[in-house]
Amino acid sequence: MAGIFGCFNDNDHAKNKMHCSRMERSSVAGFSHTSEISTSADGALCFGYATRHTSPDCAIYSSEDSGEIVLICGELFLPSGEELSYKNFASEFLPKYKKNGKNCFLDCDGSYTLAIYDARAKQLQLISDPFGNFALHYAITEAGFLFSSQQLGIAEALGRKEFSEESLLEYLALGQQLEGRTFYKNIVRLPPGSILSIDRSGSAVLESYYSPTYEASDNTTNELRSIEESLLHALDIRIHRSGIAFGLSGGLDSRISLAALKKLGKTNSVTALTHGLRSSYDMRIARRLASKYSMNHHQIFFDDEFFKELPGHWKEITRLSEGGLGIESTYALASWQRQSKMFGISMESHGGPLYRRQILKARENTLQQAKDFPEALFKYVSMALLNSGFLNDGIAEEARRRGMTSIEEYFSSFPAAMNAGDKIDRYYIEQMSANKYALSANAQINYIGLSHPLLAPKPLSAARRISESERKRNVIYRYLLNQFAPELKYVTVDNSGFPVPYIGYRALRYGPPVLEKFLFKLPKTFHKYSLRRPAIIHRLVARKNLPALRKLLIEGDSRTDAIFDRSKIESALSDFETGRKDNYASLIQAANVRLLVELFA
Repeated sequence: MAGIFGCFNDNDHAKNKMHCSRMERSSVAGFSHTSEISTSADGALCFGYATRHTSPDCAIYSSEDSGEIVLICGELFLPSGEELSYKNFASEFLPKYKKNGKNCFLDCDGSYTLAIYDARAKQLQLISDPFGNFALHYAITEAGFLFSSQQLGIAEALGRKEFSEESLLEYLALGQQLEGRTFYKNIVRLPPGSILSIDRSGSAVLESYYSPTYEASDNTTNELRSIEESLLHALDIRIHRSGIAFGLSGGLDSRISLAALKKLGKTNSVTALTHGLRSSYDMRIARRLASKYSMNHHQIFFDDEFFKELPGHWKEITRLSEGGLGIESTYALASWQRQSKMFGISMESHGGPLYRRQILKARENTLQQAKDFPEALFKYVSMALLNSGFLNDGIAEEARRRGMTSIEEYFSSFPAAMNAGDKIDRYYIEQMSANKYALSANAQINYIGLSHPLLAPKPLSAARRISESERKRNVIYRYLLNQFAPELKYVTVDNSGFPVPYIGYRALRYGPPVLEKFLFKLPKTFHKYSLRRPAIIHRLVARKNLPALRKLLIEGDSRTDAIFDRSKIESALSDFETGRKDNYASLIQAANVRLLVELFA
């Protein structure tokens, strides 16, 4: 695994080294990573990092007199637009940090977690970027203060696993744990946009330095111009590096990034990269987009042999992402492995749905009118597994209770009058992005660095000042395409295997999937007809790996026998195999839980 780790204890320096060594072994287990472990001059902090040989994702910087030490995972761009480096650490970053404290990060950009130690004050601070793009965990124990990119690393360093049954129930309900909870009772995940300060006495103070606000501006035109300028800047500062793979699909979000690259005149500065099935619309449209601007285009094709290899990586993806990714996404891990042979950084358009109000857009009006918003939202964000019948008596009800409580607690501080879409956006940033996606990012940087130009504070802050009605009409993307590359409006968009014209996409995108769902409900003889070209969807992954999925779910395991009714799972597998039920989501989720319990409990 890759990431940063450390142990802070002013009284027992030997124990610091022991715990740090254990976390280092956990971090590099199974990977040909470089790693470094160091001790502060006063011995109070033992710290280190593990990263790929060719990646700059993790590094240690220190001032000349070792007064301050910074341990970084990810990328941090300073207000000048320069990336944090040995060259500017002491001259630019430290002065701003000392002068402005947590506020200095409001003027920075990037995806990062930091650990900053001040040897003079004997104070350690952990900082996450505004969107929590990488996960950083910590535990306050009698052994001292431990932190690590991996929650499992801390548990193994302590020599015991205080597994949380409540957290498992929450995962069964939501597929994640909210509010920084992890699989362990004594380990917490650092929230996005926050700073945790720990002093020599062991007392800790958690502060937020960034919280998204939603207040519509009277001048939409000015806000759109602000988005345009700040988004171009966010992209521009990221492409002055070599070895960048630009993730290009047939969808909308990467198209906006591509249009911005064209506006900057930098389409030749990166290599477009697309992975998927050779005959998919996604690949075909991406090829057309790359060809339009004569971009270098690297393609990774998934064939039957590729799918046969995936079950061999199921445990690997589960351990690396600590529940952020499931077996249905194992193809991504195999793709990262291939990308890492050619590239050092993967530039993704993650966060694009926030500009086009995409998360649960189709349910927004229903949620706005609901008498009980948390209860209504829970219906749409809860796992299919919860209603599958696979869970033993009582477990489903306990999981439902735990999941509902978590949702209610999270939204309890929100203003009652707050728009449903704004609530969903905050849920996406503060929970989904800072939990599932952050754990996924922790897994990805084992192979290739990550960069998210759309998840930049300034353009997103301006986007939130666009009125709710305007955002729902996709006004931001329409404006940006008109400014950057209006010709891209006439290239078809891929919607999970269905081609949809860009002009009219918002209204037309739901038609083909609805018709496809209707076809699947007809007798099996009609299933050979499809509106969709082959695409990497979870149903396909389940079908390609059905024997391995069956073996994993049916094998006995005392830890999961208390959770699942194996006879109902066997029956569901038969239903899926014969086409009687399209229950692939529940089967995959059950397999993910099976692996999580095996690896983490």
